[in-house]
Amino acid sequence: MTFVDFEALARRRLGSVVPVARFAGIHEFKLAAAVHGPRETLQTTLAKQLRRRLDVNLDPRSSGGHSPKNKANAESAFGPREHPLQPGQILELEGTVNNRPLQSESGAIDEVRQAGCHGPRIIGPAVTAVKKPIRCKSLFLKSPPPLVLGSTSIYRRQLLERLRVPFDCAAPQVDETPFPGEAARVLVARLARAKACAVAGQRPGAWVIGSDQVAVLEQPSQSEAILGKPGTVAKCIEQLLQCSGKTLHFITAVAVVRDAEPPHCEFIDTTRVIFRVLDRDTIERYVERESPLDCAGGFKSEGLGITLCDRIESRDPSALIGLPLIELAAALRRAGFELP
Repeated sequence: MTFVDFEALARRRLGSVVPVARFAGIHEFKLAAAVHGPRETLQTTLAKQLRRRLDVNLDPRSSGGHSPKNKANAESAFGPREHPLQPGQILELEGTVNNRPLQSESGAIDEVRQAGCHGPRIIGPAVTAVKKPIRCKSLFLKSPPPLVLGSTSIYRRQLLERLRVPFDCAAPQVDETPFPGEAARVLVARLARAKACAVAGQRPGAWVIGSDQVAVLEQPSQSEAILGKPGTVAKCIEQLLQCSGKTLHFITAVAVVRDAEPPHCEFIDTTRVIFRVLDRDTIERYVERESPLDCAGGFKSEGLGITLCDRIESRDPSALIGLPLIELAAALRRAGFELP
C-alpha cells in the first residue's frame, strides 16, 4: 500500500517544510490538497488512500464486522473520526482557498486556519498582524490671529465678510470733526488711524482695521468741497444737485494696527464718479426710493444710485462702498492671515 508524504508535497508547493498533523476525514484531505498541491492530482490520491485504510480496518471480512471493538481499534489507529462536511460546505471551503493566492508558508497556514476546519489541523507559526501607523493631526494647529473691524458701518461689515475671515466689530468712539483747513486726504488718513488705535488699545493682541471715507466735489476754483453723510432728505437732494454733470472723488483711507503700535499698514484709495446731468425730479424720486442718508455723497453705487452715474473710474470696486478689499487683503496676508 502506498502512502502520500505530506511534507514532501508541501515542500514542492512552497519550497520549505510545513509540519502537517494527521487528517481524519475526507474533507480535510480535500482542503490540504487545495492548499499544498495541484488539487486534481492530490485530491484523487488522498481520497483513494483514505478509502483503502478504512476498508482494511473496517471491512467485516477482515476485521470481524462493524463491531464496537473494531470501531474502537480503528479510532485508536487513526484518531477520532469527525463528521464530514456537506458538499456545499466543501465547495465553499475550496473556493475560499482557491480564490486567495498563497504568499508564503505562514500564508498557507493562515488560509487553513481561517477556513474553519474544526480547530487547527496544521501546526506552524502564527501570523502576526501588521499594525499600520495612525496619523493624528497636531493638537497645536496654527489658528488665525484675532481680527477686529473698528467700525459700526453695516456696509464695511458686509464687505469684510466677503473675505471669509472670522472677525468682530467694535465702535471706535472717535470724534470725526475735521480740523480747520484740513485737507481731505489728511482727514481720512488721520481718522482711519485714530479709529484703529482706539480699538486696538482695548483688544490687545488683535489686528484692528480702521477706515474712513469722504467725498470731494471737483470744482474749477481748485478748492475742495467735502461732502459728508447728508443725514436729512433736504441735504441729500442738495448734494446731488451739486454733483449733476460733475465728478465726485471718493477718498477712502485704511489703517491696520496691532496693540496700538505704529500702523502695520496704511493706504488711501481714490475712486472717481462722473454723474450724468440730473434734474430735481429725478433726484427726488431716487432719494425717496433708496434713502441714502447715511452714505457719503448721498447715493449708493451698489444700489439704485448706479442709475445716476455716467461712469465710474476705480482700481477697486469695493472701495466706493467703503472698504478697498484688494489692498486690504494684501495687508492681511502680510499680517499672517491665509487669503485664500
